[in-house]
Amino acid sequence: MFEPLSNKKERDLRNLIMITATVIGMAICFLLNDASTNTTYKTEIPSTSLPTKVTNISTSTSEIGCQRGCNHQKPNCKIKGNISFDTGEKIYHLPGDKYYSETKINPDIGERWFCTEEEAINNGWRHTNW
Repeated sequence: MFEPLSNKKERDLRNLIMITATVIGMAICFLLNDASTNTTYKTEIPSTSLPTKVTNISTSTSEIGCQRGCNHQKPNCKIKGNISFDTGEKIYHLPGDKYYSETKINPDIGERWFCTEEEAINNGWRHTNW
């Protein structure tokens, strides 16, 4: 794929380009990752000395905040996204709300944690009426 390089400067430049391509590829995979299905995207990297694919990037643990809702509580992300058993409605609870401490989050049924009210609202949740 590459011609032999004649000097150290050329090899270093090629290595820098390869590392940059890897970082860009990983960033693209990160941005395309779907947290709700934990989808994995593969990126090919043109070097056997570097990883050839990126697997199981979870935006819920990698990204800042919980843009799509997190499957587990992150530090400073205390908003509980609960799903009503009766109606299936998505309701979020803030610390200090009447039933906040009793509310348990079960990610297996789609419940999520959020860091901001904006994140919860943007994902279709409404604030509790209590």
